[in-house]
Amino acid sequence: MSSDIGVVSDANLPLEERMQLIALRLLADSEGPSGALSLAAAFRNAGIDVAEATAGRYLRQLDELGHTRSLGKRGRVLTRQGEDRLAELVQNGSLAAHGARVTAAAGGSTIDQLIDLLHVRRAVEIEAAGLAAQRATDAEIAAIVATAAHHVDCVETSSRAVPAPAHSFHELISRYSHNEMLAAMTMMLLDPRHDPLAKLLDRIADDTGTAMSMALDHPRIAEAIRERDAAEAEHAMRRHLDKLITIVRSYRDSMPISG
Repeated sequence: MSSDIGVVSDANLPLEERMQLIALRLLADSEGPSGALSLAAAFRNAGIDVAEATAGRYLRQLDELGHTRSLGKRGRVLTRQGEDRLAELVQNGSLAAHGARVTAAAGGSTIDQLIDLLHVRRAVEIEAAGLAAQRATDAEIAAIVATAAHHVDCVETSSRAVPAPAHSFHELISRYSHNEMLAAMTMMLLDPRHDPLAKLLDRIADDTGTAMSMALDHPRIAEAIRERDAAEAEHAMRRHLDKLITIVRSYRDSMPISG
């Protein structure tokens, strides 16, 4: 069987997703059934050192997941479910690659880059807030409300929670929009492991004394979502991100010009 899916770099994917992508792509691109020996070689070519026996066990796991079907000693072939999973992993790899490029663009941690990032976030998260108001379950909304309150508590007590409640709040809204593309884009933009601009925003909030004002926006957004008011949820999210952009821009403009 030959795959029509183009080559996508998997370097930015989590290890388990990388391994699945390698295995399923191998089977998709094979002319016939393929087995543990070929998979072990494919893993090694990708820098993942596994023995043939380990590769065989991994293939059995894929059987259990329904992604592959064993033909006995002849090897394994991809199932329709496996083809769907491969397409999903390829999309994830593309998003991860875009995320790496966003990270590189943000790597300088300059205020102008932070403003640009906030503009991108605004475009994505306004839509996510409206969808969350329509699609989130009651339990999911309860989690959003609780995270908003936790953020305010952290600011009041000057505690630094991990993960940062502000990021958790925005991530939950996008996840509970039940739009996979929006959720993936928000995770890409907010991931603190790859986004040095998050610390810059925290520093500006501390320097300007606006951390509490930023935090108090979250319960307002959460309340609109709890009320299932999509228009107000979008409006509250827009006000919040507009405020962040204004604060950061004013901070930049107040800085002395060097040189």
